[in-house]
Amino acid sequence: MPANHSFDHGSRSFPHSEQANVDVMHQLGFKLHEMPRQLRRYQNAIRRYATDPINHGKKQKLPQTT
Repeated sequence: MPANHSFDHGSRSFPHSEQANVDVMHQLGFKLHEMPRQLRRYQNAIRRYATDPINHGKKQKLPQTT
């Protein structure tokens, strides 16, 4: 029987409660590869938040070219 993974595929950003969970887990010394199983999120999504939590979920402005 296949493993039952119910990772969140829809949202592009974390709700504040999940951001707090990532922050606390990081402070407690959890490694990046340990967090997805606990939070039921993809590792890449957690990595994107962890590398830039202030700008997470905001659109990045592209540099103007002339």
